[in-house]
Amino acid sequence: MPEAFSMGECRIYPAGNELRRGNTRVQLEPKVMALLCHLAESAGDTLSREQLFEALWPGVIVSDDTLTQAIIKLRKA
Repeated sequence: MPEAFSMGECRIYPAGNELRRGNTRVQLEPKVMALLCHLAESAGDTLSREQLFEALWPGVIVSDDTLTQAIIKLRKA
């Protein structure tokens, strides 16, 4: 993943878990940033929940709600 990349009106800084829109800065939780980066890397692809679980929580059993909450936080950002 690059040091920074753009998505729409936002500039994403993965190393700092930061999203910037104009002068507004939003700090993201590390897993929420990992989700955003994974989705950006997979742009144009349809990803299953299982693929997201494996990419973000490899070898760990988490509930569907864990992914749902990360998506909600990303949408709010």
